[in-house]
Amino acid sequence: MRSRYLAFLALLTASLANAAQLPDAPHIATTGNATVTVRPDIALLSFETSHSAGEPQQAKQLVDKAVNTLLAGITQFKVEAGDISASDLSLEQDIRYDANDNPLPEGYIASRNIRVYLKDTSQISDLIDFALQSGITELDNIKMKSSREPGLKAEAQTQAVEHAREQAANLASNLGVKLGEIYSIIPESTKLHGQYRNVERIEVTGSSLRKPQYLQPQIEFSATVELVFLLDSQ
Repeated sequence: MRSRYLAFLALLTASLANAAQLPDAPHIATTGNATVTVRPDIALLSFETSHSAGEPQQAKQLVDKAVNTLLAGITQFKVEAGDISASDLSLEQDIRYDANDNPLPEGYIASRNIRVYLKDTSQISDLIDFALQSGITELDNIKMKSSREPGLKAEAQTQAVEHAREQAANLASNLGVKLGEIYSIIPESTKLHGQYRNVERIEVTGSSLRKPQYLQPQIEFSATVELVFLLDSQ
């Protein structure tokens, strides 16, 4: 009867791991999953300022003014020089087309992208308001991050390993067999999930802006690990 159990376990778990990483001897392979959820303490905000004018120099000046105004006042949010970056200026002709698909030049569009690392997430709403008032025309995205990311990833992986161990121990106990040494450890993935909800893109389309309401975000660090245990033959 014991030999039937061992053969059944080897067959049952063969799909959980790469066949090349499974031993020929009786074994149990289990997959552990874990998720660590935390509140973020860093926000990465991606802005764009885009302005049009009849002449390229005028469009550039409007963009420069918006960026310079943002840079001049952003220190109130404890944003240091290394926490903000801007792309090169993009300048292109603004062309519309009539009903016969004939080009109708209407001037020039200048734009720049700005990325800001904000280390106080309670200031997100105020920073967005200030950026828009400075002449920034779009908020493209907000990504939430944690300053403890390496440690949280390691914590998720540790919990995934423990989950896999517990599953193996329970399965062995239920079937009346004894776990032996670990044959292999297969870390499948460690992922980060989460973003600032209710904000994907804000575009200025008028002179009056309503102050948005934001939800408190959560970010998740998840890990999956597969353990292969030999079974004690004694």
